[in-house]
Amino acid sequence: MEASQDATRNEVMQEFTFDSFTLLGDPTLTLPYGTNTNPNWESNRYLQEDYRIPSGHELTIGPGVTVRIAPGKAIIIEDGGVLTAEGTSSEHVVITSTGDHWRGIVIEKGGSAQLNHTVIERASNGLLLVGNAKAALSSCSVQECKVGISAGFLANVILDGSSVSDNAQGGIVLFSASAQLTDCEVLRNGTGNWMYGGISHFYDGTVSLSCTKISDNVGTGIFMDGGVLNMSIPWGGNEITNNEWPRGQIHIDEAWLNIEGGKNKIVPRNGTDYFIYIRHCQTLRLNEL
Repeated sequence: MEASQDATRNEVMQEFTFDSFTLLGDPTLTLPYGTNTNPNWESNRYLQEDYRIPSGHELTIGPGVTVRIAPGKAIIIEDGGVLTAEGTSSEHVVITSTGDHWRGIVIEKGGSAQLNHTVIERASNGLLLVGNAKAALSSCSVQECKVGISAGFLANVILDGSSVSDNAQGGIVLFSASAQLTDCEVLRNGTGNWMYGGISHFYDGTVSLSCTKISDNVGTGIFMDGGVLNMSIPWGGNEITNNEWPRGQIHIDEAWLNIEGGKNKIVPRNGTDYFIYIRHCQTLRLNEL
């Protein structure tokens, strides 16, 4: 069983790494930003080619703007580049495809994105962070992608009041990366691979959850293979329920687990499922779930 699990994990890790570096190394990428180092999009846009934001440049997308991107193309933020989306509660920014999946918002090492009231949909990876990249999402939705958010190699993702839902191959997938979720929902992600449901974490890094609902994912609600899962005070108040994997709403393998005093609600689908399945755990603190 362990050998089979390791083989599956390695296969998926190779797939994500290959996709990431193929995208970043594509020689056909174009530079459509022209001479304006800080463009401000205040009307709808249609991108037929990749759009790069290089070092020292910042792209701002204004309220109510819809950006439609051709299949296979991407917005790519280089080291030192910045993407800002300034949607509001009444005028969301929408970034979507013109047909089949676009590649997604790719944040390279040293790049960053600040997204407010933004909908990201129908991408291969809604957000793909590589290296020491950063993304902060407030009141956003990442939906109907292959993978909602993928991050690796020391990247950091912060979500506040946001949702990650209906993504076919997993909601949030982290390889040696960290994520902090506050007042969020991770719902209905995955299509049957038990490691890729709501949140999947591999190797180093920390997943911290506060007042977040992870429910109805086809796979484990939270899968931790290494790193730290923190649902304790000041984090806590989470609801992990009805995720479709009988080995547990939370699966812990070679990870640190801290949910002491967090007032978390963990409910399996039925009486035969596990609440928390622990294969190997480095540290376990479970008082007052």
